[in-house]
Amino acid sequence: MPTRKTKKNACFKEYASFIGDKLASKLFFVESSFKPTGEANLSTACFYSDMDLIGYCVSTDKRRNLYLGCGREPNPKFTNLDVLPADGVDVVADLEMGPDDRLPLEDDGFDCLYSHMTLEHIKNTLRLGEELWRITRHTGILYAHVPWWSSYRTWGDPTHVKAFSEQSFSFWSQDHYEKSAGAKGCMGQYNPKMNWKVMGHILVLCDNQRGKTKKDLNFACAHLTNVISHLFVILQCYKPT
Repeated sequence: MPTRKTKKNACFKEYASFIGDKLASKLFFVESSFKPTGEANLSTACFYSDMDLIGYCVSTDKRRNLYLGCGREPNPKFTNLDVLPADGVDVVADLEMGPDDRLPLEDDGFDCLYSHMTLEHIKNTLRLGEELWRITRHTGILYAHVPWWSSYRTWGDPTHVKAFSEQSFSFWSQDHYEKSAGAKGCMGQYNPKMNWKVMGHILVLCDNQRGKTKKDLNFACAHLTNVISHLFVILQCYKPT
């Protein structure tokens, strides 16, 4: 008879293929919001101290991995990109993209992209998403840590221009666009020149929530601020074959 742990691990087996068994074993479900009918939406979550802060499914060749916005902490496993030149920065480029701007990188050049607290500084993330899609090979992965909309840290930094929720990256998907366009939804006005599939969202909870009962934790995630620290999203690049 399957144990509770076995059932839990089975729930997050798909996540494990992208983030590894260690982090997948720390995942659990929380009620993060509610549908108009009142039914709770379940979200995958973990605690902040259980979260690794660097890319997971990376290539052994650093030339195939790209770290977006590395700042003063370049990683030797990645090709490091930042807007300012510095020691360890391999590519100097601005991620704020205009309609005709291009990153100085080749098509399909990367297996893995990693972004840690960078996208919230970018106004036109849709155009950036298109350009990241261009430079990523088919089935390549983008890992991104972004600040959650209800955390005080999100708006405490005056250089942040946006916040994120689990719905934020639906605009990066052709499937979501086509459904919205068919239903004459607002997203149907935008035809993305990219197709990223969301493989998973993980709500990263502040460690001071650890130890709460399931009921109290569900209430906190759904109704209180400063409970969810940030969002970790896993996107997979899909291109015509």
